[in-house]
Amino acid sequence: KNDDQVEILIKEKELADYFEETVSDMDKKGIQLAANYITSDIVSLTSEEGSNFPSVDNFSKLIIMIAEGNLSSRGAKDILSIIVKEDNDPEIIAKEKGLLQQNDEGALKETIQKVINDNPSVVEEYKGGKESVLQFFVGQGMKETKGSANPQVLGKIAKELLN
Repeated sequence: KNDDQVEILIKEKELADYFEETVSDMDKKGIQLAANYITSDIVSLTSEEGSNFPSVDNFSKLIIMIAEGNLSSRGAKDILSIIVKEDNDPEIIAKEKGLLQQNDEGALKETIQKVINDNPSVVEEYKGGKESVLQFFVGQGMKETKGSANPQVLGKIAKELLN
């Protein structure tokens, strides 16, 4: 996959310059995310009529939001398709569309506790050694938060509360 990305970035000077400008202040995780989104999503989105690269500022901001766990990959793709058409601030779009992931452990702890209280039989299964039911608690937590919770944070909290 990395070879394909490098190939795309080498062939297209405009993409290479855009990538360089975007990642100038990013860590390794941000650089990898930017490469992924540029070589897959931006390439396909900008091939459509009337679409341009989003500004480096807005694209960088989007990559940082993803790297920090503030957006799911689905939310990121939704925002990217918007900023390719109309170059707006991804934070504002995320807030307007309710796409920011909840990472607040305090609030999510209440959500998971409610799911645990409502499902004693599943709790027993977990305590009986069936670790796969942990995904049930994450799924129910996602349902309770209408998909806005960070699933990794939910999983961590569920594990803590169940042990």
